[in-house]
Amino acid sequence: SEYFQGMFKLKSKNAETKDSTSYFRLQISAAEAFPQILDHIYTGNCQIGTESAVALLSLSKQFGIRTLFDEVADFIRMNMDETDAHIYLSEASIYKEEKIRAAAQNVCVVNFNSFSKEQVRSLTPESLSLVLNADNLCIESEVLSQTVADYCRIHP
Repeated sequence: SEYFQGMFKLKSKNAETKDSTSYFRLQISAAEAFPQILDHIYTGNCQIGTESAVALLSLSKQFGIRTLFDEVADFIRMNMDETDAHIYLSEASIYKEEKIRAAAQNVCVVNFNSFSKEQVRSLTPESLSLVLNADNLCIESEVLSQTVADYCRIHP
């Protein structure tokens, strides 16, 4: 990628300097997915899973790795459904991936009545708010109240 080519060229120009270390901050899920980026760079292979997909997409954009970006985008398109949309919604909110966030939010809203307690509890407060404030959410007020109360007990 252009990112790494530029970084290595800069390092070789500054080879005589004492400290040529690069630092960058990563979200926890991006740090956990980073070895997969290296696998892709060195072998062309990458294990993509629901939990790492949005982080890998974000990293592939950041580092200009188009082949990985395309592979991850295809994975997300094929994989997002009612069983894992809550994961995509929370991760997309963290990485500011608006298209994924909107798609995941829609899947969550449409399927919210069938979500397990664990799925609801795993949402970030921001993600839960996105779902509950959606115009097309259709849920009985008693069920909504119970869901919110349960969520608040877990996330004080």
